[in-house]
Amino acid sequence: MELVFFGFFLGTVTANYFEGFFGLNKFEEMGEGHRKELLAFFRALASDTSIIIRSFNKSKLDFRANNKAVSLTIHFKNIPCYIVLNHANCTSQILSKLPRDLIKLVRYLGENQIPEDIISMQLYFDTVLMRWKYLFIPSRESYGNYIDRYIDLIDGKIYPVFSEDDFLTRFNPPTEDSLKFIITHFDKR
Repeated sequence: MELVFFGFFLGTVTANYFEGFFGLNKFEEMGEGHRKELLAFFRALASDTSIIIRSFNKSKLDFRANNKAVSLTIHFKNIPCYIVLNHANCTSQILSKLPRDLIKLVRYLGENQIPEDIISMQLYFDTVLMRWKYLFIPSRESYGNYIDRYIDLIDGKIYPVFSEDDFLTRFNPPTEDSLKFIITHFDKR
């Protein structure tokens, strides 16, 4: 990916909330001030993301025709997570779901242990469900070859991807999106 459109850094300010402190029981045990602060953070995250998406959709530039990625980048514990806004088959309806799905992503990352060998992540959508439900988390060993695993954010499970062909079959990305993934999967097309 070549172009970063906007970025958030979820650093030490929010880290305290996400160090095993965020399950439903823990949320109920928080003091009222902490709950309000956390809810305000999520509202602001959703609001800021909505503003970015509205601006992106209203832009006069034809980003979808561009083969360079326009991405929203979030750093979680110093690991970048790229969310490409101009995939060829990313509709305005799919983009409109991003603020809510982004909150689900942040919550998932806060509540769950993710593999320690992650260099970068990428959030991707399901064109049937029209939800941002896949988090690509390639291992260090596969980096540069193909994305070898992902998290389904709906069921919360990590799934392996066995080859470049497996990735292309599962996610069926358009050829014009070849430069819009953290690892390119279009060598065989």
